[in-house]
Amino acid sequence: MSSASDQPSAPAALHAPPQPPKLLHRMRDHLRTQHYSVRTETAYLDWVRRFILFHDKRHPAEMGAAEVVQAKAPKRLPVALTPIEVRELLMHMQGTTGLAARLLYGTGMRLLE
Repeated sequence: MSSASDQPSAPAALHAPPQPPKLLHRMRDHLRTQHYSVRTETAYLDWVRRFILFHDKRHPAEMGAAEVVQAKAPKRLPVALTPIEVRELLMHMQGTTGLAARLLYGTGMRLLE
């Protein structure tokens, strides 16, 4: 008869505490809970992935101020139209383009949604 000590023990990985989710999984979960669009989520995850690869696969938590570069000031400010300007612009748009523009503006949707 064999005893319990003769049987191989279970791998140590089965008894190890569960690992926290990886950075990209945590980021994806956060972006989804904040209701970011799928394209924005994909772009952000790609930026983070490329940032990590650029820094020799180091986790951002391990990086110091030397790796963090402040964003440059934009060369131009984005243009935002006033409600009156939007109304005038939409009045000049005709046909299918005008309908699509009014629907996008009225619902607050983006072009790729």
